[in-house]
Amino acid sequence: MSATERAAAARGARHRRWADRGQGGVSSERALSARPTAIAGRLSGWLLVLACLVLWEASARFGAIESTSWPPFTSVVSAALAGFASGELPRIVLSTLGRMVAGFAFGSAAGVAVGLLLGTLPVLSRALTPTLEGLRPLPIPAIVPPLILFLGLDDLLKITVVAIAVFFPVMVNTLGGVRNIDPVLLATARTFRLSRAGTLMAVVLPAALPSVMAGLRTALALALVTTIVAETSRRSDAMPSRRRAARSTSSRAMTTRPGSEPASRPSRIGKRRSVAPASTATS
Repeated sequence: MSATERAAAARGARHRRWADRGQGGVSSERALSARPTAIAGRLSGWLLVLACLVLWEASARFGAIESTSWPPFTSVVSAALAGFASGELPRIVLSTLGRMVAGFAFGSAAGVAVGLLLGTLPVLSRALTPTLEGLRPLPIPAIVPPLILFLGLDDLLKITVVAIAVFFPVMVNTLGGVRNIDPVLLATARTFRLSRAGTLMAVVLPAALPSVMAGLRTALALALVTTIVAETSRRSDAMPSRRRAARSTSSRAMTTRPGSEPASRPSRIGKRRSVAPASTATS
């Protein structure tokens, strides 16, 4: 290589280094200019939450919203702290989460099983798909009242409602994952002469697992919301009986004074018996 070529190569290397330094400076300047924007975006989100809490407190304190279901935010926080201190609130939360987990487990297991069967057995799919598609659009609040007639208001109702809500998204996602399996995998399983159960557990279920996990993620939020709806419906159904009991107790307290017994009503039979001899005597 001649001296001229070496000088040209050196100049080219120098220019490339300068260009790299310039690009690095530009990128660093962009990063520095974008940092305040990101901080401002985060602060605006927190400020919005703080403004909503202040509006909540003011609307409850100054009488803009007068309702027992709209207490001030500070009262909610103090009640939550008192519940945690007494141990009652953690016990209630854990019992609710336990019912939610039980319903989620039953509904997920049933959804995965039914989805696998519908995807691998076309006869069963043709027989059950119309019924399942007819039941799937029903909202959960519409299912709760009929279930109360058969299951009552105990924990079995809540677990069943959660299981029904979880079943359909898991079943639909599992069925879609089974139907989208690569046919080459099924052909390979037939080549190795795997049984139907072996193909289901070794090929179909692992291939459909991403779709199953997507359905479980969607069903988890539905399980929490449905648990709250079921417990709220139980409280609303129990309120009329409590009100009737309170009214009957207050009416008894108003008619009966303390320390005195209620006056007994005179017997009509006694009146008739006392009047009968008088009528015969006059006759």
